[in-house]
Amino acid sequence: MSDAGPIGKVIDYFYRLEFQARGTPQAHWLFWIKNSPKIDEDKDEDVVDFIDKYISSELPDKDHDPELHEIVNSVQGHSYKHTKSCKKNKTVCRFRLGLHQNKVSYVVQ
Repeated sequence: MSDAGPIGKVIDYFYRLEFQARGTPQAHWLFWIKNSPKIDEDKDEDVVDFIDKYISSELPDKDHDPELHEIVNSVQGHSYKHTKSCKKNKTVCRFRLGLHQNKVSYVVQ
């Protein structure tokens, strides 16, 4: 881990490595950050503010930064094609693909 600490000092971490279609590796990470707010100990508002400060899911503006827009769009684009397993005896996708993002973040209890 880098000492740069862009979101604070990492005191622990966990990751799971998966291999997607055609063997493309993908890692899912959890980080424990020193002095970060904790769910069930701190106010939900403090937890949400911390998360929103560092995490977003916006596609970079095409006019402001066309190169970054193209890079993100080329590697992070997800299709809404459904497979047999995504519906698994239901009429809607179990991964909720196709639904819009929430406008605000919140802690689910």
